[in-house]
Amino acid sequence: MVSNQTTSPQASARSAPYAGLRELVILGGTVRSSALSSAIGRSLLDLPLNETETLLDRWVAEVDTLVGLRGLSPLNIRVMLDAASAAPRLPETAAGYASVHQRRITIEQDPFEFRGTGGVLHDTSKSLADDDYLLVVGGAQLPTEPLTDLVDALADHEGDAVLLAHRDGTPSGLMLLRCGVLRGISELGFVDLKEQALPSIARQFHVAVEYRPRAGLSFRGAQDYLGALRFDHRRRRGEAVSPDAYTEDWHSEFTVAEPGAAIAPTARLFDSVVLTGGTVGENALLVRTIVCPGGVVKPGERLIDQLVTAVDTIPHTSRGDA
Repeated sequence: MVSNQTTSPQASARSAPYAGLRELVILGGTVRSSALSSAIGRSLLDLPLNETETLLDRWVAEVDTLVGLRGLSPLNIRVMLDAASAAPRLPETAAGYASVHQRRITIEQDPFEFRGTGGVLHDTSKSLADDDYLLVVGGAQLPTEPLTDLVDALADHEGDAVLLAHRDGTPSGLMLLRCGVLRGISELGFVDLKEQALPSIARQFHVAVEYRPRAGLSFRGAQDYLGALRFDHRRRRGEAVSPDAYTEDWHSEFTVAEPGAAIAPTARLFDSVVLTGGTVGENALLVRTIVCPGGVVKPGERLIDQLVTAVDTIPHTSRGDA
């Protein structure tokens, strides 16, 4: 049975999903690489949101808040990767995080071919009881609402499997799953959760869908990433911003420069990012541009909507798949 109604985010910490919530699983693998992921040479989870916080840092902070506000037992955080994906660095607070919060952050990389979402979750749930719950997130996205509010909405359905979807019906990658529904997934081979496993699960268990206008902003492409940063910076400043229109309004300005980026004092950057190992010369102008490790912007260059990589002598546009 599939429930499609949207519910109010008022779930109690006493509800079955909350009482059984044991782990956050961050799916950090990639189905296919993009120009951005290839150019940065590291995990998308390592991309900075600002000068001090990466995307993985944000997910950890969101879990901290969820646990504190809902009085939950400590949640282990497991970052699941396929063999081809780069491993993100653990947050700098990870060593203290385990002792303070009584839990662990682990990065687990499959040495073989990717098992598919269904296969990975089946394998992950083996050590847990049938009535334990996994909170699963697609890691390469920025949540547009507090994670606590989103999980409240999922838990309110009290389903065996509850999926968060965008209002247009596309999945967001955030799910609340009771481990018992994953037992029937094959031990071997590639199993996609949505296309292969969910139809079978829905015939036996209560599957529900929670809709949101836009539950998360993707980090897959360069302009997607910059749009998510713009949304986040405006939100942190307290400005009203709609995630549905995040690609249309470029009035706000931000600059993110990682430690180890070399930016000339006279360079001007608008809605742009310079990663560690990137160089921006004197009097250069960057608009909606990412300078990757080894990328060089020459003095006086003016770049708009570009992804500057170490292998390019001429930066290329970052629209579309980039």
